[in-house]
Amino acid sequence: ICMKILVTGAAGFIGTRLVKKLITKENIQIFALVRKNFNLYKENSSIKIIESDMSIQNLTELGLDVDIIIHLAAVKQHYKKKEDIFKNNLEATENLLKSFKNIKHFIFASTSIAEPRSVYSESKFQTENLIKKSNVNYTILRMGPVFGVEDNTNISKLIKLIEKEKRFRI
Repeated sequence: ICMKILVTGAAGFIGTRLVKKLITKENIQIFALVRKNFNLYKENSSIKIIESDMSIQNLTELGLDVDIIIHLAAVKQHYKKKEDIFKNNLEATENLLKSFKNIKHFIFASTSIAEPRSVYSESKFQTENLIKKSNVNYTILRMGPVFGVEDNTNISKLIKLIEKEKRFRI
């Protein structure tokens, strides 16, 4: 039996690492949902790249039959408009839930601060509530700041400064 997994945000920092790990497993078919032309993954029979946004029309037109959704895609940039953040975070999740009503499990990457503190954390808070009210079996991951090799977040920049023994104001 082959488990079919849809990974949203498959081109992101966490998504690329997750997909690379999943393709090493047997009996898994991965559908990697990405926004634009993305050639990071080598040709592999266990992965199918899907270039699409998460609008309801596009998702239902894909005709995918999946068992698990790992929903990593999100807009977190603070320079984006509130409407864009909610459209890409809350509405996209709603579209996923409507498009894939019969999935076995829905895994959502939230944030450690899922409460109405900022536009981003409020979008995650509302998305968590949406998932909890749905009829799907779900797991919500309350992830803290994520950083690592080939990353350019503020945490990674801070670590690089410390490694170089640079001084900085706090």
